[in-house]
Amino acid sequence: MTVQRLTILAFLVGASCAPTITSFRAPDGRIAYSIDCQRSQTECLQAIPCQGAYTLLASSGTERPIYFRSGTSAFAGVAYHGTVIVECQEQATPALPKPVPPLAIEHNF
Repeated sequence: MTVQRLTILAFLVGASCAPTITSFRAPDGRIAYSIDCQRSQTECLQAIPCQGAYTLLASSGTERPIYFRSGTSAFAGVAYHGTVIVECQEQATPALPKPVPPLAIEHNF
């Protein structure tokens, strides 16, 4: 297998590692997320950024066999592409920084 083909294969495997998460406002004003993933639906569900309960609004996914051959080597597997759309039930409130206490300054005159 040539270095160029190994580089392309490594790029394809690396590019499909992390789910892509896009946030938007649902019609009721809550924050919703569209999560696109390349490995499995479980990967999509594990990437849901809601802090508590969520409602699954939509889910779709397809799997197809893939085959890659180079010289005497061959690779086979399954390519997955799926999308999960969820709406968080409890909206996260951004954490406010803790107030800094005033400095106690002693004056010795």
